[in-house]
Amino acid sequence: MEQDNQQNNQQQNENGINHCLQDTISQFRETLKYSKDQLNKLKMEQKDLENFNKIFGELENQSKRLDEQLKLLHKILQDIEKNNKYIPEPEFDQYGYDMIIKMKSVFDLQNNTNNNLEIKHKQSKEERQIQKGLQIKYSNDKHKQFNKEQTIVGMQGQRNKGKTFILNSLTNDEFPSDYNVSTPGICLKFHDYEHKHVIYIDSEGLSCPIEIDYDNNENYKKLKEKLDYNGVLDQEIYKQLQNDITNKHLDQKVTEQLQQDFIIQSSHILLIVVSNLTQDDQKLIHTISQLLAGEGKKKEVYIVHNLKETHTVNNIQNYIEKLQLLYPLREQRINTYEAENQNNTVYIDCINQDFNHLIMAYSNSQAGSYYNQFTLHYLQQRIAMCQDVTNFNTVNKLQDYFNQNLQNFVFLKKANGQELLEKEKSFLEYDENNQAIVLQKQYSIEKVKELSVNVFGFLQKDCLYSIYNVNDSRILIVEIPGSLKNIKFNFRKLIGIFKISIYPDEQFEKQYGIPYASTRKIEEKIWNIRICNEGELWIFQKEQTVDLKNGLHKFIFIKDEDEQEF
Repeated sequence: MEQDNQQNNQQQNENGINHCLQDTISQFRETLKYSKDQLNKLKMEQKDLENFNKIFGELENQSKRLDEQLKLLHKILQDIEKNNKYIPEPEFDQYGYDMIIKMKSVFDLQNNTNNNLEIKHKQSKEERQIQKGLQIKYSNDKHKQFNKEQTIVGMQGQRNKGKTFILNSLTNDEFPSDYNVSTPGICLKFHDYEHKHVIYIDSEGLSCPIEIDYDNNENYKKLKEKLDYNGVLDQEIYKQLQNDITNKHLDQKVTEQLQQDFIIQSSHILLIVVSNLTQDDQKLIHTISQLLAGEGKKKEVYIVHNLKETHTVNNIQNYIEKLQLLYPLREQRINTYEAENQNNTVYIDCINQDFNHLIMAYSNSQAGSYYNQFTLHYLQQRIAMCQDVTNFNTVNKLQDYFNQNLQNFVFLKKANGQELLEKEKSFLEYDENNQAIVLQKQYSIEKVKELSVNVFGFLQKDCLYSIYNVNDSRILIVEIPGSLKNIKFNFRKLIGIFKISIYPDEQFEKQYGIPYASTRKIEEKIWNIRICNEGELWIFQKEQTVDLKNGLHKFIFIKDEDEQEF
């Protein structure tokens, strides 16, 4: 019995141990499984971490690159703020104007060239963002501004005298006015000042250097080829090359004259910018004075002496004393402008009283602080007070100007050799698709005219004449060499222009052929003389034309009593 009890106890113990072992094994298996799961989870997390580190590394590299780009942009921004320069993006950011009329040569007007007289309009910031500055299109908003009633201010002066700097200062703009930045053709800037709408018309100026494209000049190529071959300068080809260069100079002179004359005729106020006054500056001032007097036009003219290299008031005073030896000037103090330690004096020409002289000096200097603020303020106030305004449609103005004046400077010819008729008055058209003013297809420019030069070195587009008012008639005395048999007259009554056409006497050319050498003018000359203002109606008394001999001729005009518009 006792033995049986022992066996039972032993069996129970073994069973208990087995249960414990099974429980332990089961727990171990669960622990092992959990450990494996955790291990797998850790491996996954490790893999995710590796991927994260990789992504983080890429992001870190991108961040470094962005930091470098940001630093570069920040440096560019600092340079812009420091130098007041535009980022050299296309066209308008480069020049800063609202409209550009590209015209490097009068031949740009021709229909068979890609360099037609191109009209470009500045876009708004939104338009530029859409176009990314790569293609500048017509700006409707800006075009509407140009259709307002506005005062037109024309900028005149030699190249690199500071016209653009003065324009910057008057409009509170900051676009390039460096020595090497030149204005491309005729440029317009729109500006509002004290509720006055103003258009400033600027150009590259006079006396620009002539660009000769030697690489594409056939005579230069031939000359260089022969010179390289035998070391001898071919005189005949050299003369032809010199003739090409002369024609280029004449083209440049005519183009400059057309641009300046358009600005003078279009403007209500003229600003002539000079630096230290030179003889060329004096010639320009005198020529504009004669032109305005001859046409009977009154304009306010301001000669701004931009003494950008002068720093002290004493040096400015010395300059003014010398200036008073060159012009009969009287000092006019503007009492409405009084500021401590600042100038308030305008220098008025006692003879040409519409011509006023003003002084500016180097901006960051004693003289600049004394003179500049008054000069700019005075000009702004005079422009704001100007009562003359016009609706300035640039395209129409240019077309009208060239239609009336182009034949004074160039010979036009028609296709197929057809003769140019007297009644033909319109030669140009506006190509809306290309935004360009061009000669109509049936016309082309044959060559630039050999225009005479006056004593002041400027091209003369009119003959020598005088107009006298005698009772109710107006008498025109004109100096025309030669006889009347080679001359035609046409009075354009509605615009008040008397046109004189002188045709060459070609009797010797018909007899002997083209001359080997000649200083005789065998080209047609056309002169336009304004008899009266547009809208004033006068009648040309053709039958009373008189040859006064010695090259003088008399023409008589009488007032149209009806003064009815035709």
